[in-house]
Amino acid sequence: MSGEQKEVKLKEVFWGKHFTEADISRVLNLSESNAHYYRYKLLKQKKIARISRGKYKFISSLAQQKQKAISQEFKTPLIEYIRNSLLPLSQHHNKQFVITSTSFFNKFYPLTNYLTIYVEKNSSKLFLSHLPTLNLDFVILDNPQKKDIELLRDHAGKRNIIIVREKNYFYGSKDGLASLEIAFVDYYFEISRQKIPLTNKIEEILDYLLLHNPLNISTVLRYAKERGIRNEIEELFDGIKIKSLEGLKLGRFGRRQWPYKPSEPYKPYKPSKGGDNCDK
Repeated sequence: MSGEQKEVKLKEVFWGKHFTEADISRVLNLSESNAHYYRYKLLKQKKIARISRGKYKFISSLAQQKQKAISQEFKTPLIEYIRNSLLPLSQHHNKQFVITSTSFFNKFYPLTNYLTIYVEKNSSKLFLSHLPTLNLDFVILDNPQKKDIELLRDHAGKRNIIIVREKNYFYGSKDGLASLEIAFVDYYFEISRQKIPLTNKIEEILDYLLLHNPLNISTVLRYAKERGIRNEIEELFDGIKIKSLEGLKLGRFGRRQWPYKPSEPYKPYKPSKGGDNCDK
């Protein structure tokens, strides 16, 4: 049976439903290892999506086109230019970087343009020395505080700023670009810890992402755990009322289906006395 025939047979049985590797093995009469490989192949080709731990679902061609369109919407030519310029430097020195956070959500802040780049520990000088050679009309700051950015914005009229911070974890980034899931968690961290002087638009951005993009909530929560803010993100999602196309009630942290109802007003984060995992 060819790969296309396998796909057709699986769709006949599971279109609109979730399935597991065991289901693939049973329907296609494959061994566990072959079922695992075929599931991996479908996932890599973005023909299926992981909706929760060990459960998958076919993505319609329309959804795939929509996902690609929304990703391109956030990945502006400027982001691509910076990424492509930093990649050779990163590869030559074997130092990781990722463009993330505010870089993807500047459309929600028309009067500012803040780009955030996380770089590997002990490599900020390397990237800070290279960025000025790109001849961009941006001020480049090394791990600035909120007051530093406010000073440049309010007294020097600088609204194009590149923020460079060191970080020790690069989950979910590919070739220097964060996925939308990772970028949102980083944005939440920067906003909730008051590291950037921007209006809190966490709810508005999340509503937009859920409405227009098949956001993988499992990925969001996994990365949020690494950043030490999983409980906060869980509370954020718990405040969102969503109805699936099939009218199903999904598990508390399972992958939600769309369309959905916008979330209720979100209560901003209040720092605890114990501090935060700011260096993660």
